[in-house]
Amino acid sequence: MKRTALLLSVTMLLGGCAQPGVWVGTNSEGPISEGSRIELNRDIEIAPQQARVFFQQGVAITKSRLDYYLPSCDIEVRSLSSEVQVVHKDVFTVTRVEAGREQVVSRDGPMFAALDLSAGYGWGGGLMWERGVSVHRYFRFGLLSEAQPDVMRLTCRGALDDYHRAWLPTSEEIRSALGEYISFL
Repeated sequence: MKRTALLLSVTMLLGGCAQPGVWVGTNSEGPISEGSRIELNRDIEIAPQQARVFFQQGVAITKSRLDYYLPSCDIEVRSLSSEVQVVHKDVFTVTRVEAGREQVVSRDGPMFAALDLSAGYGWGGGLMWERGVSVHRYFRFGLLSEAQPDVMRLTCRGALDDYHRAWLPTSEEIRSALGEYISFL
């Protein structure tokens, strides 16, 4: 009995390590995985002393205008500049795909952790449940362009929510956040 429980636990943990492609296309398109390509359809500007520009509801915005309770994406560069940086129209190769979470808000007081099997198994679920923590769950795509080596990654987040209710963004939410700026090839 103990051996069966241990085997089941190890299987669940190792299964959580697998990272299939992120499905952001239509039924005729495949998932986004390492080696896939994305296209930046127009030049974007990154404000001075910033390393990212955000996209929400199809509009490029600054972090100060970001609504954390709506899905969003951002494209990030490696270095800061005292002047506006321009990321030019380009095709980028996806070098890495990862899913994760970012803690945004935590209420004061004790924090508890427990095994949460009710969250389900897979991308949207989780093994840890923390009371009082608000998070974004995200997909992060490492980007590579020989013409623009300073462009680092594209991150797409689901809406901010309590730890056990926060979900990864859906393909529709990703496409809606990016609008006409970025296409998945």
